[in-house]
Amino acid sequence: FFFKQKTAYEIPKRDWSSDVCSSDLFEQDDVGDAALGEVPGHAASHAAAAGDDYICRGFHAWLYYDPPRRGIEGKQRAGLRPRTYTSRVTNTQILLTSRPAGEATTANFTIVESPIPALADGQVLVRHHYLSLDPYMRGRMNDAKSYAPPQPLGQVMIGGTVGEVVESRSPAFAAGDFVVGMGGWQQFSVVDGHARGALRKIDTRLPVSVYLGAVGMPGVTAWYGLVKIMAATAGQTIAVSAASGAVGSVVGQLAKARGCRAVGIAGGAEKCAYVTDELGFDACIDYKAHADAKSLSRALKDAAPDGVDEIGRAHV
Repeated sequence: FFFKQKTAYEIPKRDWSSDVCSSDLFEQDDVGDAALGEVPGHAASHAAAAGDDYICRGFHAWLYYDPPRRGIEGKQRAGLRPRTYTSRVTNTQILLTSRPAGEATTANFTIVESPIPALADGQVLVRHHYLSLDPYMRGRMNDAKSYAPPQPLGQVMIGGTVGEVVESRSPAFAAGDFVVGMGGWQQFSVVDGHARGALRKIDTRLPVSVYLGAVGMPGVTAWYGLVKIMAATAGQTIAVSAASGAVGSVVGQLAKARGCRAVGIAGGAEKCAYVTDELGFDACIDYKAHADAKSLSRALKDAAPDGVDEIGRAHV
């Protein structure tokens, strides 16, 4: 059973060095297979021999992509030798450099290229494939007291990531492992492999992007609210605010799977169409179409004529 979710942002491959083939030539699917595109002539024969263990070859360096189901064994079968990334690659990072006033804009951020430090014992180098952009990030950009500390200026913007271990000096992780963590707005992150909760290995039989959505933090939040707090049962009517969002979208789908009637609340006709047509909610109320609380209440009664069993706690 797969939940529908909004697509995470994929971080594209980059030009690994000036004499290595362009990142534009290769595509990658969600489970980590590398598909060979057009390769410069000097590398074509090597690419054909190396198969999907191969990214591209320059005059000075081999750089690899390790499909998780083949890993180091695949390299050995192809006759390739692992090389470290840290001495060859720079890291593209996005820093928060000023506090937004209202909506965040590109003027609040700075893109920098930084060298990747050599790994110390116990550290892991992760190349990020997907980054989650979440509403909480806007609050973290403010210098104000909240449930979490503000994002420091001049540092990489915080964010959940899914990526691949490309180099490891930790016995807990190996090159080729796919992991989820809080790597932030950058192409690579160096992580303490012994820090509890910093990285978690994931099952690549699922598309890896879902670990930032339906089977990640938003999905767990949705499941816990519906099952553990609300204890929703078949036949109940559940109203879900922000129904097109990362958490609300999963709440409604889980409610339907448990035999409940799911009524969503979202802003705009397009979002409501997504909630009913794509996510399978029974109804969706466009709160922007109602000028006051009385009108919105009437719309909710129309969508749930038998009443709502859970509404306050359903607004996860």
